[in-house]
Amino acid sequence: MIDIARRKRIYKEFEIDGKVFAFDSTTIDLCLSIFWWAKFRRTKAGIKMHTLYEIQTDIPTFIHITEAKVHDQRAHTGTVPL
Repeated sequence: MIDIARRKRIYKEFEIDGKVFAFDSTTIDLCLSIFWWAKFRRTKAGIKMHTLYEIQTDIPTFIHITEAKVHDQRAHTGTVPL
C-alpha cells in the first residue's frame, strides 16, 4: 500500500537524481506517574519518534520509537524500512 501511495504522490516540482530524504524526530511528552517506564528527566516522561521522509512523495519510509533521551544520531536504523 505504501508503494502505491508513493507512486500517486510524486510531484515533479524539482528533479534530483536518486531519492532524497529528510529526517525528523519528535519528542512526545508522557505523564510520569502513569508512564514510569519512560522516565526522561527527574519530573518528566516521554518517548521520541524518529522518522525518515522521502521528499519526493512526503511519505515516511522509516519510523523508529525510542526513549526520549536518545539523540537523533543514535537512533537505530538497522530495521527494514517501511
